[in-house]
Amino acid sequence: MDYCNCDTFPNQLKTKLTEEMKLSANIKNRSNAGFSLIELLTVIAVIGILAAIALPALFNVPDSADRAKSQRNAQLIANIYTSGRAAGVTTATFGVNSPTADAAAAATAVVNALSQVNAPVHGEGPCSNFTFSVSQISPSDVSAAASYLVWNDTHKMLSYDASQGAGAPSGNAN
Repeated sequence: MDYCNCDTFPNQLKTKLTEEMKLSANIKNRSNAGFSLIELLTVIAVIGILAAIALPALFNVPDSADRAKSQRNAQLIANIYTSGRAAGVTTATFGVNSPTADAAAAATAVVNALSQVNAPVHGEGPCSNFTFSVSQISPSDVSAAASYLVWNDTHKMLSYDASQGAGAPSGNAN
């Protein structure tokens, strides 16, 4: 009784092993061919979380840019007014004629006086060679900047106060 044909056994074993190796290689290739569903869902979840964090910040950029522009304009108006007053320019020269002007009216008057191309504001006395001017600021920008300005009627001074603006934190004692 011949259980094994010894002449063909090595070839049969070799063929069988080769088939099993090919099958094993196909399974390995298929498992490495792409991403699993869990991996894809994890990536989508991470992207969703990042978008939920980033998008509100991106929508606030125009508001913060407008606020920064208003603050910059308010600082510019207040600095030029203060410098002009230190150089001997009167409040009337700046166009602030009201004895009880408010910050918005004073800011508008100062910008209007400084925007005159043909008639710049000059210092007085020893500062007469100083000229004060400002580039054009739109009326809407002036009114937005005025929210950051404070008019001191006693000293006839216009000053910048960051806590006054539209974007200032609530609860300030003014």
